Amino acid sequence: MAATDVEDVSTQVRLDWFLAQNAETARLRAAYRSDLEKMEAELMKYPIPAADAYAYFGSFLGGIPLFTLTLRSLFEDTNTDSSKVGLLVLMFVVAAASSAAGFVSGKVVGPIALKIERFRWSTMLPLLPVIGFIWGAVAGTAGGLLAFGIGAIFGFFIGGFLGTISVPLFVIVHRLMKRGESIELRHFLPLSFGIVLVLCAFIFSM
Repeated sequence: MAATDVEDVSTQVRLDWFLAQNAETARLRAAYRSDLEKMEAELMKYPIPAADAYAYFGSFLGGIPLFTLTLRSLFEDTNTDSSKVGLLVLMFVVAAASSAAGFVSGKVVGPIALKIERFRWSTMLPLLPVIGFIWGAVAGTAGGLLAFGIGAIFGFFIGGFLGTISVPLFVIVHRLMKRGESIELRHFLPLSFGIVLVLCAFIFSM
């Protein structure tokens, strides 16, 4: 190989290295709003990336409210005939399927929501109910389809309703509490369970 070719390869390697460093610097600047936030992110003991946080929240939101609805039906009706028992079993299956669908769809929604969280508040807030409805409706419908196709329509409307209410709350608080692209576990758990349990209390009070 000629000396000029070696120099060209060496120059290209250095150029690629500098480009990679610049790209990493740009990513860090976009991820952290300040050096203090970067330091707080590095001090997290149990950071949860956005994709995982939205997946876990989707799992909670997809399964727990429907499970609560099943418990309410069980407490309100003391009839234990076989048809009632079969319906309750079916609702449990739908709740489990919706939980799984919420987890999988949350993996997709997480990176999208993280980008939306970087928008201005005036741009982000009107989008959240739409995203919540779509996410909830898709997860609810998928849960119904996974449960032998029964309950897909029911899951669409119930999931869309729950998503419209809960997802905007989660996104707003997640944006405020996250550091970089992650949220601390001790912040995530009260946030996610708090929203879901409030919805469950609303279901029980209906």
